[in-house]
Amino acid sequence: MSYRNNKYSKMKNIVFNELSLQPYSEDITEFNQHLKELIGICKKAKDKFNFKKLVFAQELHNYQVLKDGKTFQDCLYDKKSNRTLVNLLLGLRKYPFYDDENEPQVEEYITAKFSYKDSSLPCDGLGIAYLYNTIVVSFLSNIEAV
Repeated sequence: MSYRNNKYSKMKNIVFNELSLQPYSEDITEFNQHLKELIGICKKAKDKFNFKKLVFAQELHNYQVLKDGKTFQDCLYDKKSNRTLVNLLLGLRKYPFYDDENEPQVEEYITAKFSYKDSSLPCDGLGIAYLYNTIVVSFLSNIEAV
C-alpha cells in the first residue's frame, strides 16, 4: 500500500497554499485581514483534524504578498501588522516541511514538478499536501483573477 493511500496514517500538519497569495494584497491592512482569516481557518482545522503545524514550502521572505513587492516576512514585521496575529502565525509555522520520518515523500517531491495550469505558477504547497495526503489552507482570494 502506498503511503498516499494509507488511510491509517495520522495527519500531523496542514499545508499553506501559496497560490492563494494572488492576487496580491493592496496594502498591509488587506494583508492583516487575510492573515486574520487564515488564522481562523487554522484554528477550525486544528479543532477538527488535530493538526500540529502549518507547513510552508518556502521561507516566508520568498512569498510576495503585496502588490508593491513586499514579502510575507516584510509584512509580519511591519509596524502596522497585528502583533497578536503575527505571533499566532509564527507559533503555527513549520519550515522546512520534511523531517527524518518521511523520506519517501521527500524523494518524490525532489523528482516531481508541481505547477498550476500552464506551469507558470509553481504550487509546491499543493504538491506537498498531495504527497503527504493532508489538507491545505489558503488566503481567501481568487487565483483565477490573476
